Amino acid sequence: MDPNSPYSEGGQTVKDRLDYLAQQSAQIKTIAQQTEALLPMMSDQDWISYKDRWRVFGEEAAAKWLINKYGQK
Repeated sequence: MDPNSPYSEGGQTVKDRLDYLAQQSAQIKTIAQQTEALLPMMSDQDWISYKDRWRVFGEEAAAKWLINKYGQK
C-alpha cells in the first residue's frame, strides 16, 4: 500500500496507522519487560490476583496493575 493513501475517513493515512501500531507494539514490549522483571517479587496472593485480573481484564491491564503495585523497574 502507498503510505500516503487514506486509511480512514478521519484523514488518517496508511503511514499514520502504521506509526500508531509500531508505537503500540513498543509500549506493549516495554510493559512485558517490566512485568517479567517483577514476577519473581510477587507474593503468592499477588500471583493469584494477577492471574485473576488477567482473566477478567486482559493481560495488558493485569501487567499495568502489577507495575503500579511493585513499581517500575
